[in-house]
Amino acid sequence: MIIEIKVHPKAKKKMVRLDSTGKVNLYILSAPTDGKANEEVIAYIAALLHCPKNAITIVRGQQNRNKQLTIQNWTPESFRKFIGDLPADSTHNKTRKDAI
Repeated sequence: MIIEIKVHPKAKKKMVRLDSTGKVNLYILSAPTDGKANEEVIAYIAALLHCPKNAITIVRGQQNRNKQLTIQNWTPESFRKFIGDLPADSTHNKTRKDAI
């Protein structure tokens, strides 16, 4: 199944946020050059989900902020529920911050 996310490169801190429309926003530290942002997207999601990096594939959007991913053994609904169940930050958006 395809999971859609919007990536925000060069953020001040890493986090994943489910906005009010249900869209997954991923904030990463890397700049979008030489594939470094894509590598960080895969590594960060793998760390969040406790799955191997090779279970995640960017199928569309390699050079775009809007990406479509496949994650083995995850559906879009289960992924959004996982993100939505993360602790809320002070702005009441669902957020997950990790140092990986």
